[in-house]
Amino acid sequence: MQPRLLLLVVFAALDPAALAQEDPPVAPPASPAPTADPGTEFQAGLCWVGRGDSSSLQYAKQQGASWISATPFAYGQQSFDQPPPQGYRFSRFRGENVEGIRELLRAAHRAGLKVLLKPHIWFSRDGKWRGDISMTTEEHWEQWFAAYEAYLDPFVAMATEEKAAAFCIGTELGGTIHREAQWRELITRIRARYDGALCFAANWYEEYRNVPFWDAVDMIGVQAYFPLTDDPDPTLEALVAGWQPWIEQLREVSAREDRPVLFTEFGYKPKRATAIKPWEWSSSAPPDESAQATAFQAAFDALADQPWLCGIHLWKWYSGYSGEGRPIRRRAHDNFSPQGLSGEKVFFEGVRRLRARSGPAAGANVQERTRRMLEDRERKEKEADRKDDGQDETPDEEPESASS
Repeated sequence: MQPRLLLLVVFAALDPAALAQEDPPVAPPASPAPTADPGTEFQAGLCWVGRGDSSSLQYAKQQGASWISATPFAYGQQSFDQPPPQGYRFSRFRGENVEGIRELLRAAHRAGLKVLLKPHIWFSRDGKWRGDISMTTEEHWEQWFAAYEAYLDPFVAMATEEKAAAFCIGTELGGTIHREAQWRELITRIRARYDGALCFAANWYEEYRNVPFWDAVDMIGVQAYFPLTDDPDPTLEALVAGWQPWIEQLREVSAREDRPVLFTEFGYKPKRATAIKPWEWSSSAPPDESAQATAFQAAFDALADQPWLCGIHLWKWYSGYSGEGRPIRRRAHDNFSPQGLSGEKVFFEGVRRLRARSGPAAGANVQERTRRMLEDRERKEKEADRKDDGQDETPDEEPESASS
């Protein structure tokens, strides 16, 4: 079985106790979003689960987080090769639906955290997952993209209204990326409504190397569950070495596409052998929180001097936690979260270390890049219009040189 078929990430919907509440309060007024450019400040992010609890958000910021990612899941995909028969539907859990996500954005901004809004299709059936979604007819492709854009629509509006710093246009949809023209059309329509930074979150297994429209977004998003070893009890040095071939690939893609890389998801379970197949959710390995902490340490040691990396978002982080105990009812070691474990300290020390290099080394200025890209697009459109009108693009006289 290919590794990509085994990538089963943990969804917040599987933990209703952390999310569901009846009669939620009315959302407080929006607060101004933090204004730092998402491309010049390293994104020390947490994939947030649950409500925008102010004490939890403040604790995360005090420890070193500067971003969160908010993930509204979409349901309704019944088959990997058919469009959703009734379109995508939103989650019933408050922490994942439209109004709950809006509340979370506002609470994060009040806490001084920036937000990556990251819609995400939930699909896993008969050995298939969202990376396998791929239609077989042109009609079905048109229907799928229409359904997908309808699902994105309220979140694009929300990202604009609430001033989310970044928006992820898709997550682990490797079976769709060859539909380049349709993705570019969708990106153009999103750009017309939203002026923040855009990314696409590609799976670590081949997908991120083959996305044909990286030039249309601002950051190369990677779901960074890279296997590092075959040893269930590796040394720190072995794990650092295990990062090296992946770092070379990531550097090459970043240079080729002239885009910084954002780890839209990154994490390890606190279990033995966690670095062998980090993407796996179901595991019979025994608990070992030191394995998680060592894997974190290896990642930050390996990535410390990589200028192409502009951020890391940890999968995952639960609301309702301010540094004491465990925030979730399920068994501590059956979850990716390091909260309350030794890995928590290692993670925050690592991201504080990467944030300290903020500036040009933290990745390209994505807003400036976007501005130049839009200006270049406008210039090309004007040139095309002149050609259509039969106008000669060559000026009648050569301009004077600066040295004359």
